[in-house]
Amino acid sequence: MDRPRVIIHNLISLDGRLDGFPADAGLYYEMASRLPHQAVLTGSGTTLAAAAGQGTDLSEEDPEPLPGTAAAGLAATGDPRPLLVIVDGQGRVTRYAWLREQPFWRDVLVLCSAATPAGQLDRLRRHRVGRVVLGQDRVDLGGALRLLAQRHRVGAVRVDAGGGLNGALLRAGLADQVSIVIAPYLAATATAGPVPLIADPGCPDAVALELAAVERLRQGTCGCGTTCEINLTVTAEVVTGRHHERAKAGSVLAALGARGRRRPGSTLTQGTLRAAPSTAPGS
Repeated sequence: MDRPRVIIHNLISLDGRLDGFPADAGLYYEMASRLPHQAVLTGSGTTLAAAAGQGTDLSEEDPEPLPGTAAAGLAATGDPRPLLVIVDGQGRVTRYAWLREQPFWRDVLVLCSAATPAGQLDRLRRHRVGRVVLGQDRVDLGGALRLLAQRHRVGAVRVDAGGGLNGALLRAGLADQVSIVIAPYLAATATAGPVPLIADPGCPDAVALELAAVERLRQGTCGCGTTCEINLTVTAEVVTGRHHERAKAGSVLAALGARGRRRPGSTLTQGTLRAAPSTAPGS
Protein backbone atom coordinates (compact mmCIF):
# COMPACT_ATOMS: atom_id res chain seq x y z
CA MET A 1 0.00 0.00 0.00
CA ASP A 2 1.43 3.38 -1.01
CA ARG A 3 -0.55 5.30 1.59
CA PRO A 4 -0.90 5.08 5.39
CA ARG A 5 -3.48 2.92 7.09
CA VAL A 6 -6.51 5.13 7.84
CA ILE A 7 -8.58 4.65 11.02
CA ILE A 8 -11.81 6.62 11.48
CA HIS A 9 -12.24 7.10 15.24
CA ASN A 10 -15.33 8.73 16.73
CA LEU A 11 -17.43 8.94 19.87
CA ILE A 12 -21.13 8.52 19.05
CA SER A 13 -24.49 8.12 20.71
CA LEU A 14 -26.35 4.83 20.44
CA ASP A 15 -28.35 6.25 17.53
CA GLY A 16 -25.24 7.22 15.59
CA ARG A 17 -24.96 10.93 16.41
CA LEU A 18 -21.77 12.91 17.01
CA ASP A 19 -23.60 15.63 18.93
CA GLY A 20 -26.53 16.14 21.25
CA PHE A 21 -25.18 14.23 24.27
CA PRO A 22 -22.51 14.79 26.98
CA ALA A 23 -19.29 13.52 25.43
CA ASP A 24 -16.71 11.82 27.63
CA ALA A 25 -13.66 13.35 25.95
CA GLY A 26 -11.30 11.65 28.38
CA LEU A 27 -12.60 8.21 27.44
CA TYR A 28 -12.53 9.08 23.73
CA TYR A 29 -8.87 10.12 23.81
CA GLU A 30 -7.95 7.22 26.07
CA MET A 31 -9.21 4.87 23.36
CA ALA A 32 -7.56 6.99 20.65
CA SER A 33 -4.22 6.57 22.37
CA ARG A 34 -4.48 2.81 21.81
CA LEU A 35 -4.54 3.29 18.05
CA PRO A 36 -1.06 3.46 16.52
CA HIS A 37 -0.81 6.61 14.40
CA GLN A 38 1.74 9.19 13.33
CA ALA A 39 -0.79 11.77 12.08
CA VAL A 40 -4.24 13.02 13.03
CA LEU A 41 -6.42 13.99 10.07
CA THR A 42 -9.23 16.45 10.71
CA GLY A 43 -11.41 18.96 8.89
CA SER A 44 -11.61 22.72 9.18
CA GLY A 45 -15.08 22.56 10.76
CA THR A 46 -13.96 20.17 13.47
CA THR A 47 -10.87 22.30 14.12
CA LEU A 48 -12.89 25.50 14.46
CA ALA A 49 -15.46 23.86 16.73
CA ALA A 50 -12.84 22.23 18.98
CA ALA A 51 -10.99 25.53 19.43
CA ALA A 52 -14.24 27.41 20.05
CA GLY A 53 -14.97 24.94 22.85
CA GLN A 54 -11.70 26.12 24.42
CA GLY A 55 -12.66 29.78 23.99
CA THR A 56 -10.44 30.37 20.93
CA ASP A 57 -11.65 31.75 17.61
CA LEU A 58 -9.48 30.36 14.81
CA SER A 59 -11.21 32.50 12.19
CA GLU A 60 -9.40 35.57 13.54
CA GLU A 61 -5.89 36.66 12.56
CA ASP A 62 -2.52 36.01 14.16
CA PRO A 63 -0.13 38.95 14.56
CA GLU A 64 2.18 39.25 11.58
CA PRO A 65 5.60 37.63 12.17
CA LEU A 66 8.42 40.04 12.96
CA PRO A 67 10.77 40.89 10.07
CA GLY A 68 13.89 38.75 10.05
CA THR A 69 12.28 35.92 12.01
CA ALA A 70 13.85 32.65 10.99
CA ALA A 71 11.72 30.45 8.78
CA ALA A 72 10.12 27.58 10.65
CA GLY A 73 9.47 24.34 8.88
CA LEU A 74 7.63 21.31 10.17
CA ALA A 75 9.04 19.91 13.38
CA ALA A 76 11.55 17.12 13.04
CA THR A 77 10.12 13.64 12.51
CA GLY A 78 12.08 12.46 15.57
CA ASP A 79 9.35 14.01 17.73
CA PRO A 80 7.11 11.07 18.78
CA ARG A 81 3.93 13.14 18.77
CA PRO A 82 1.63 12.90 15.73
CA LEU A 83 1.38 15.52 13.01
CA LEU A 84 -1.94 17.43 12.89
CA VAL A 85 -3.19 17.49 9.29
CA ILE A 86 -6.12 19.83 8.53
CA VAL A 87 -8.21 19.56 5.35
CA ASP A 88 -9.05 23.21 4.62
CA GLY A 89 -9.63 23.79 0.93
CA GLN A 90 -11.79 26.85 1.61
CA GLY A 91 -9.33 28.61 3.90
CA ARG A 92 -11.67 28.69 6.90
CA VAL A 93 -8.96 28.41 9.56
CA THR A 94 -6.95 31.63 9.55
CA ARG A 95 -5.17 31.50 12.91
CA TYR A 96 -2.52 28.86 13.54
CA ALA A 97 -0.26 30.05 16.38
CA TRP A 98 -2.66 28.66 19.02
CA LEU A 99 -2.84 25.29 17.25
CA ARG A 100 0.94 25.00 16.97
CA GLU A 101 1.33 25.72 20.68
CA GLN A 102 -0.80 22.74 21.72
CA PRO A 103 1.16 19.85 23.25
CA PHE A 104 -0.81 17.09 21.51
CA TRP A 105 0.97 17.16 18.13
CA ARG A 106 4.40 18.05 16.85
CA ASP A 107 3.21 20.53 14.22
CA VAL A 108 0.45 21.41 11.76
CA LEU A 109 0.14 20.68 8.04
CA VAL A 110 -2.68 22.28 6.04
CA LEU A 111 -4.13 20.58 2.96
CA CYS A 112 -5.28 23.04 0.30
CA SER A 113 -6.52 22.78 -3.28
CA ALA A 114 -6.13 24.88 -6.41
CA ALA A 115 -9.43 26.55 -5.45
CA THR A 116 -8.16 27.69 -2.04
CA PRO A 117 -8.26 31.53 -1.90
CA ALA A 118 -4.93 33.10 -2.79
CA GLY A 119 -5.11 35.21 0.36
CA GLN A 120 -5.17 32.07 2.48
CA LEU A 121 -2.16 30.57 0.70
CA ASP A 122 -0.30 33.83 1.24
CA ARG A 123 -1.30 33.85 4.91
CA LEU A 124 0.07 30.34 5.39
CA ARG A 125 3.30 31.36 3.65
CA ARG A 126 3.72 34.49 5.75
CA HIS A 127 3.16 32.61 8.99
CA ARG A 128 5.37 29.73 7.86
CA VAL A 129 2.67 27.11 8.33
CA GLY A 130 3.25 23.81 6.55
CA ARG A 131 0.91 23.56 3.56
CA VAL A 132 0.48 21.58 0.38
CA VAL A 133 -1.81 22.15 -2.60
CA LEU A 134 -3.40 18.96 -3.93
CA GLY A 135 -6.46 18.71 -6.17
CA GLN A 136 -8.44 21.20 -8.21
CA ASP A 137 -11.88 22.03 -6.74
CA ARG A 138 -11.41 19.89 -3.65
CA VAL A 139 -8.44 18.57 -1.71
CA ASP A 140 -7.14 15.33 -3.21
CA LEU A 141 -7.32 13.12 -0.12
CA GLY A 142 -5.63 10.16 -1.78
CA GLY A 143 -2.73 12.32 -2.92
CA ALA A 144 -2.47 13.82 0.56
CA LEU A 145 -2.24 10.40 2.19
CA ARG A 146 0.45 9.29 -0.25
CA LEU A 147 2.39 12.48 0.51
CA LEU A 148 2.17 11.79 4.24
CA ALA A 149 3.66 8.35 3.71
CA GLN A 150 6.41 9.44 1.36
CA ARG A 151 7.45 12.81 2.78
CA HIS A 152 6.57 12.50 6.46
CA ARG A 153 7.00 8.76 7.05
CA VAL A 154 3.44 8.35 8.31
CA GLY A 155 2.37 4.72 8.48
CA ALA A 156 -1.05 5.19 10.11
CA VAL A 157 -3.52 8.07 10.32
CA ARG A 158 -6.24 8.53 12.93
CA VAL A 159 -9.20 10.51 11.60
CA ASP A 160 -10.73 12.87 14.17
CA ALA A 161 -13.44 14.50 12.11
CA GLY A 162 -17.13 14.93 11.39
CA GLY A 163 -19.42 13.13 9.00
CA GLY A 164 -18.30 15.03 5.91
CA LEU A 165 -14.65 13.98 5.98
CA ASN A 166 -15.53 10.50 7.26
CA GLY A 167 -17.86 10.02 4.31
CA ALA A 168 -15.41 11.43 1.78
CA LEU A 169 -12.74 8.96 2.90
CA LEU A 170 -15.16 6.02 2.72
CA ARG A 171 -16.47 7.10 -0.69
CA ALA A 172 -12.91 7.28 -2.04
CA GLY A 173 -12.03 3.87 -0.62
CA LEU A 174 -9.40 5.41 1.66
CA ALA A 175 -10.62 4.19 5.06
CA ASP A 176 -9.33 0.88 6.42
CA GLN A 177 -10.86 0.69 9.89
CA VAL A 178 -13.72 2.26 11.83
CA SER A 179 -13.26 2.58 15.59
CA ILE A 180 -16.22 3.94 17.52
CA VAL A 181 -16.86 4.51 21.20
CA ILE A 182 -20.61 4.19 21.81
CA ALA A 183 -21.87 6.38 24.63
CA PRO A 184 -24.96 5.30 26.62
CA TYR A 185 -27.21 7.99 25.20
CA LEU A 186 -29.94 8.36 22.61
CA ALA A 187 -29.36 11.85 21.24
CA ALA A 188 -32.64 11.77 19.25
CA THR A 189 -33.62 15.41 18.58
CA ALA A 190 -31.40 17.01 21.20
CA THR A 191 -30.11 19.55 18.66
CA ALA A 192 -31.73 21.19 15.65
CA GLY A 193 -29.02 20.18 13.17
CA PRO A 194 -27.97 16.62 14.01
CA VAL A 195 -24.42 15.61 13.08
CA PRO A 196 -24.26 11.97 11.90
CA LEU A 197 -21.21 9.75 11.82
CA ILE A 198 -21.33 9.75 7.99
CA ALA A 199 -22.70 12.86 6.26
CA ASP A 200 -21.35 12.65 2.70
CA PRO A 201 -24.26 12.31 0.23
CA GLY A 202 -21.92 10.69 -2.30
CA CYS A 203 -21.01 7.86 0.06
CA PRO A 204 -22.33 4.40 -0.91
CA ASP A 205 -25.60 3.39 0.72
CA ALA A 206 -23.99 0.78 2.95
CA VAL A 207 -20.29 0.12 3.43
CA ALA A 208 -19.47 -3.48 4.32
CA LEU A 209 -17.55 -3.95 7.57
CA GLU A 210 -15.98 -6.96 9.21
CA LEU A 211 -16.16 -6.94 12.98
CA ALA A 212 -12.73 -6.88 14.63
CA ALA A 213 -13.47 -6.31 18.32
CA VAL A 214 -16.09 -5.24 20.85
CA GLU A 215 -15.09 -4.15 24.34
CA ARG A 216 -17.11 -3.04 27.34
CA LEU A 217 -15.49 0.02 28.89
CA ARG A 218 -15.69 1.65 32.28
CA GLN A 219 -18.84 3.34 33.45
CA GLY A 220 -19.23 6.97 32.51
CA THR A 221 -20.71 9.92 34.37
CA CYS A 222 -23.66 11.65 32.78
CA GLY A 223 -24.01 15.41 32.66
CA CYS A 224 -26.65 15.23 35.38
CA GLY A 225 -24.13 13.54 37.70
CA THR A 226 -25.63 10.04 37.60
CA THR A 227 -23.57 7.00 36.62
CA CYS A 228 -24.29 5.53 33.19
CA GLU A 229 -24.41 1.78 32.87
CA ILE A 230 -21.95 1.14 30.06
CA ASN A 231 -19.77 2.49 27.29
CA LEU A 232 -18.83 0.22 24.38
CA THR A 233 -16.05 0.41 21.85
CA VAL A 234 -16.55 -1.31 18.49
CA THR A 235 -13.78 -1.78 15.93
CA ALA A 236 -14.46 -2.96 12.39
CA GLU A 237 -12.38 -3.38 9.25
CA VAL A 238 -13.68 -1.86 6.00
CA VAL A 239 -14.27 -4.58 3.42
CA THR A 240 -12.95 -3.16 0.15
CA GLY A 241 -15.36 -3.21 -2.76
CA ARG A 242 -18.37 -4.58 -0.87
CA HIS A 243 -21.49 -2.46 -0.50
CA HIS A 244 -25.02 -3.49 0.41
CA GLU A 245 -28.45 -1.96 0.04
CA ARG A 246 -29.18 0.37 2.92
CA ALA A 247 -30.99 -1.33 5.78
CA LYS A 248 -34.35 0.15 6.76
CA ALA A 249 -33.15 0.66 10.33
CA GLY A 250 -29.60 1.67 9.56
CA SER A 251 -28.33 2.66 12.96
CA VAL A 252 -26.03 1.42 15.67
CA LEU A 253 -29.13 0.77 17.79
CA ALA A 254 -30.58 -1.51 15.11
CA ALA A 255 -27.28 -3.35 14.75
CA LEU A 256 -26.97 -3.98 18.49
CA GLY A 257 -30.61 -4.93 18.88
CA ALA A 258 -30.78 -7.33 15.92
CA ARG A 259 -31.67 -10.90 16.76
CA GLY A 260 -31.58 -14.12 14.83
CA ARG A 261 -30.67 -12.90 11.34
CA ARG A 262 -27.18 -13.38 10.01
CA ARG A 263 -25.96 -13.45 6.44
CA PRO A 264 -23.51 -16.22 5.58
CA GLY A 265 -19.96 -15.09 6.32
CA SER A 266 -21.07 -12.21 8.52
CA THR A 267 -20.61 -11.74 12.25
CA LEU A 268 -23.40 -10.63 14.54
CA THR A 269 -22.77 -9.08 17.92
CA GLN A 270 -25.22 -7.88 20.50
CA GLY A 271 -24.98 -5.46 23.39
CA THR A 272 -27.55 -4.30 25.93
CA LEU A 273 -27.75 -0.89 27.54
CA ARG A 274 -29.99 -0.19 30.53
CA ALA A 275 -31.64 3.20 30.63
CA ALA A 276 -30.60 5.37 33.56
CA PRO A 277 -33.40 6.24 36.02
CA SER A 278 -35.34 9.33 35.01
CA THR A 279 -34.36 12.52 36.81
CA ALA A 280 -37.43 14.48 35.67
CA PRO A 281 -39.46 16.23 38.39
CA GLY A 282 -42.07 13.92 39.86
CA SER A 283 -40.48 10.75 38.49
